[in-house]
Amino acid sequence: MPLSLSAFHAAQVIGIGATTWLSGNIASISLFSATALQRSVDHDSMPTVLAARQWKYTLEQGKPNPPTAVFTAALFAFCAWAKMQQESSNNGGWLYAAASACTFGMIPYTIIWIFPINYRLIEIAGQSLSEDENASASRAEVSQLLGRWRTLNWIRSAFPLAASCLALAATI
Repeated sequence: MPLSLSAFHAAQVIGIGATTWLSGNIASISLFSATALQRSVDHDSMPTVLAARQWKYTLEQGKPNPPTAVFTAALFAFCAWAKMQQESSNNGGWLYAAASACTFGMIPYTIIWIFPINYRLIEIAGQSLSEDENASASRAEVSQLLGRWRTLNWIRSAFPLAASCLALAATI
């Protein structure tokens, strides 16, 4: 039993730490990068293709996030399973299960709400800079896409934050 107790505590600590980090990582893109790019398009006449490319490079930095979400969802699922194996019916296992669902839930949320914006911005980023003046993407469209992405990304950052809070509540 000491080995599984050690594994349980490790899963708790790593899961809570990883989801807290994940939430901050996701939120920081909305707070800093997407906001700065949108302001540059709106106020500094940044070419829309260049703004979309800069956004794409920022997006690529987030590639570790989905595997981190899946890993931490699995950790919380393990914690839920371990707690539910105990005899006490009110032991917080359901909180870990909810934390797992919250963490994993950001993946379908991303696919449904954020991917369409990603695809359009990536399409714009693929245009040449010389095409920018005649580009199919207007300054208003790129600004709107960045603003919508920023808002949806803020919401996405709440999934792992909620998971972290649920798992923390389960430890108390």
